[in-house]
Order: sequence, then C-alpha cells, then structure tokens
Amino acid sequence: MGNFYSETYTYRDGQILLYKRPNSKNFQCRLRVEGIKGYIILSCQTPNLGKALKFAEDTYDNMRFKKINNLPLKTKTFRQIYNEWFSRAEKSEYRKDFYTSRARLYFFPYFGDYNIEEITESVIDDYWVWRKNYYKNNPEKYNRNAAMVPSALSLRMEKTAIKEILEYAQCRGYIRTVPAIRFKPRCKPEPPRAKRNCKNLCSLC
Repeated sequence: MGNFYSETYTYRDGQILLYKRPNSKNFQCRLRVEGIKGYIILSCQTPNLGKALKFAEDTYDNMRFKKINNLPLKTKTFRQIYNEWFSRAEKSEYRKDFYTSRARLYFFPYFGDYNIEEITESVIDDYWVWRKNYYKNNPEKYNRNAAMVPSALSLRMEKTAIKEILEYAQCRGYIRTVPAIRFKPRCKPEPPRAKRNCKNLCSLC
C-alpha cells in the first residue's frame, strides 16, 4: 500500500487504516468490521489527522453496533429518513402541511444530501444561522407568503421536527445517538402593549 498511498496510520489492531491518496489533501479510512464482508472505505473529508481518526472511529463503532444488534448497515440520507418518518408520522393536517413546506424550502436544501450519521451537533447549530438569514442571503427566493425573518414559533416547530426525525433514525438503527439540539428560539423584545402576547408565544419555545 505504501507505493500507492501516503501518510498511512493503523488503529484498533489494524481494523482502522487512515491514508491519503496521491494528489489528495484529505484522509481516507478503510475499516474492517468483524462480521461484515469486505472493507468499508470512506473519505474522512479532512486533512487533519485527529479529526480523521475521530470520524473513522465513530464510523467503525457505529457499524459494529449495527452488526451486533442486527440493524441495517446501509446508510441513508436525511432526505430518505425524512420521507420514511413523514410517511409514518401521525400528525394533524396543519402539521403535515407545515412540515411539507419546511422540508421543501429549508430542510432539504440544507440537510437533504447529508448522510444521516454526518449530521452532528455543529451541523445543526449552523442550520439556525443559515435559516434566519436565508432570505437575506437569497432575496430572489423571497415571496410574500414567507416571513423574511422566521418567528420563534416557526423555529420551535422546525426544531421539534428535526429532533423527531433524528430520534426516528436512532430508533431504526441508522445512528447510535441523537445529537444535541441546543438552540432555543426566543421572541424578539416587543413594545409594552404586546409584551403579554410575546410571553405567551415564548412559553411554546
């Protein structure tokens, strides 16, 4: 392998191999998981050895967990998981319409093509910044049916949906743990006359 790859490192008694291909700055990982035929080869998508090792170890542990517990080994994208979840979710028509529009406008453009296990706490944290500035950064997509700045209640409902989708993915064995969602939507300060209404809305946040 030394003739074809550079910077090779082995871990977990040879079960994890990290290496770089010629003319590539990012590490690749090759995993050998007991009970799974062949190798699992993935890009770590980083040139940093520490981050690449964390990615490889997390993937190895996730695949081993799935094998031991007879769970599906094949990964799925957020879009695929969302569609599964939505088809099974028991929601009111209002909620279904809300989630359908949010998926089309925001969830799929941001999360859609991520493999579900790639959605980390930091990816979710960045979503809220992206979401709140969406129409500011994409004015050509704005229409009068959408709020230029999302309300706290809308963000609260989006947070609930994202959490339920990730919990569904965990239940089905696609991820081991649900990443923390630390974002807490808050109402903007309102004039004194509207303060009570804002307080009522924030109680839902």
